[in-house]
Amino acid sequence: LNPGLPAATALARARRLRPRLVVAATMQPGLAAADPSLPLALAEELPRDGDLPAEPPVPDPHDVALLQMTSGTTGEPRAVQLSHRAITAWRRLFSEVYAIGEDEVLCGWAPPWHVMGLLRFVVLPPFHGCPSHLVPPAVSSLGDWLETLSRVGATLTSATDFALRHALRLVDPSSLDLRRLRLIASGGE
Repeated sequence: LNPGLPAATALARARRLRPRLVVAATMQPGLAAADPSLPLALAEELPRDGDLPAEPPVPDPHDVALLQMTSGTTGEPRAVQLSHRAITAWRRLFSEVYAIGEDEVLCGWAPPWHVMGLLRFVVLPPFHGCPSHLVPPAVSSLGDWLETLSRVGATLTSATDFALRHALRLVDPSSLDLRRLRLIASGGE
């Protein structure tokens, strides 16, 4: 879920999903008390490597790996079920088609609570051992996104058509070095 949502909205959406656990990056004031029926934990409270089982369970490929909320443009967002198999197939296809290697440097402006940002810039990088830089997704940060692409020598990025149309209006293109950028995946509109 978008971490910028008001606590009441986030809780209402989480409640509809009936989760076994809700993990929050930070605890907004009153969040835990707002709905005591939701199992809530802070990310920093989760087990670390030393606390995990030596052999984690292997999920069934058809099991749900992720509930991805739709954008909700035409109504209340719905949860789309993505299986382990579907995510693995996407990762393999994207990696093969775009020849993703460990020398890639990814930089995303797409929100990690949307499928484009989550799969390309959170799920994909660990499989290839490549860094991923996430720029907060807001119109006001479009210039920061271009500057980050230039500064880190990004080779792959994604953004909506809207972002691509407006980004160069915010930054002097002569101040950017995008020679390493080999792929811009566009989508969302």
